[in-house]
Amino acid sequence: MAAGLPDSDWARNVRAAGHAQLSRGRRRESVTLTEVTDSTLKGEVMRAYPHEVPRGAPMFVRADIASSPDPDTFAAAAINVAVFQIRAAPPRENMQ
Repeated sequence: MAAGLPDSDWARNVRAAGHAQLSRGRRRESVTLTEVTDSTLKGEVMRAYPHEVPRGAPMFVRADIASSPDPDTFAAAAINVAVFQIRAAPPRENMQ
């Protein structure tokens, strides 16, 4: 998951909470989110972004984060964005 604006409210909230719920339609999934600090890994994630999230890539161009949806341009923009690793949240223990 990439935050084109690393100081946006949602990115700050994710950093503070460390978890979130992803939803699509009626389906919800609890996940843990960890910020990626390795610059090489961030570059790889951002290089794949235009292909993996084609509807999201234009937002990065409109926001002037990347000059085009070219993978190399997105990889170069990795230094200016926040990238989060998504993992399924561990099951919660049934507390009764």
